[in-house]
Amino acid sequence: MDPDSPHSDPSIVPKSGHAAAEELPPVEPPLASFIVQLFVVPALIVMVIVALWVLFGKLASSEQDWQSLTTQLGSSNEIRRWQAANGLAHMLSADRQQGAAGQQLSRNTHVAESLTALLRQQLSGLSKSDADLKHQEFLARTLGLLDVPDVVLPVLHEAMQPHEDREVRKNAIASVALIVGRAEKNGAPIDDAGTVDAMIGATSDADVLIRQLATYALGLFSTDATHERLTVLVEDSDQNTRYNASIALARRGSSGGM
Repeated sequence: MDPDSPHSDPSIVPKSGHAAAEELPPVEPPLASFIVQLFVVPALIVMVIVALWVLFGKLASSEQDWQSLTTQLGSSNEIRRWQAANGLAHMLSADRQQGAAGQQLSRNTHVAESLTALLRQQLSGLSKSDADLKHQEFLARTLGLLDVPDVVLPVLHEAMQPHEDREVRKNAIASVALIVGRAEKNGAPIDDAGTVDAMIGATSDADVLIRQLATYALGLFSTDATHERLTVLVEDSDQNTRYNASIALARRGSSGGM
């Protein structure tokens, strides 16, 4: 080694690592509150914003969906029209299951008017193909999900008439029973004269199944004409019709069916 080199001078001693570290400020771990402010709080804010965006996006989408579907019910394209009807039926069913948290589509007059207009159009059509009858049956059943009786009941008692298909009539009667039954349960009984008259007529039908269903549905009304007809039906030749009439009278506190 070169004796003149400064590194060869034994009097020059480099500072140790410990000495250098002593000159630096002490390192302390971050406080928990600092970590919360730095990471957790911003993350929570972002989550809330995203949740609100998704929530309002879904609400707007649902609102747009049912309006779009009711518009498509008037389409001249048969496939699109029945896809819309099927979509509305699913929305009505799902909305009812949500209870008070739903959109209350079952009480939406626009939805009711759109579906009843389609059924009325189908009933007045000349074609009675299997596909047409299936559509009528489907619509008659779907109307039972609605709670707009002044709009829905008139077309349902049209669908109950003897010249209509048996399955269509059966579903129309069942839908009337559902609507009237829910109204009674909610303390707002329905006594629509036109529907009562149509139901009384159906209790005289030659088809036993129609007679049974009509007698059951008739028992959900509370008019004098209903009571009088039920007292006659307890003597019907069909056992199930007699049973439905007796149960209906008993529910009204009458001993006429005993």
